[in-house]
Amino acid sequence: MVQGFSQSLRDKIEGNSDYFRKNAEGKVIDELHPNAGAIKHFFEENTPAICKAISAQLNGRFLN
Repeated sequence: MVQGFSQSLRDKIEGNSDYFRKNAEGKVIDELHPNAGAIKHFFEENTPAICKAISAQLNGRFLN
């Protein structure tokens, strides 16, 4: 099971405009959907859980 955005990850990206889409003037235009930079942090934090979840679905045939 992959938990998703932990509180520590949420604290890292929320309020940081670098992690959200901006218009030409630099103003955040979509504060509900993080950009690729934030998603990179998500995968860095959740890769072990994602791999375990995939392995569980494949009955552990490939990953232990």
